[in-house]
Amino acid sequence: MIKRVDAWWLREKFNADGYWERAQQGTLTAIVKKENHPAPKRSRQPECTRSQYVVYLDADGAAVAGVHQYLRPDGTLGGSGRPDPKTLACGDVQYRVKVD
Repeated sequence: MIKRVDAWWLREKFNADGYWERAQQGTLTAIVKKENHPAPKRSRQPECTRSQYVVYLDADGAAVAGVHQYLRPDGTLGGSGRPDPKTLACGDVQYRVKVD
């Protein structure tokens, strides 16, 4: 089942459940699915920043989260400094950001 939620709710859930931290620790695998270089000018990121869509996979290879991020040339993330979740899978429910 797909459930549309507000972006703030999805960010709170993503952060509370530690998806990014688990990817950094290696318990989730991060796979870049789409990348644009350079990032759009409207993003106001440093030159050579990459706009990426990344999927996080669990140990079984199931997608548990999808995020957008700006990867700067120095390896840090732009914007808030954290990935911006767009989808989360929790059990049988896939949460997605509401499209206005």
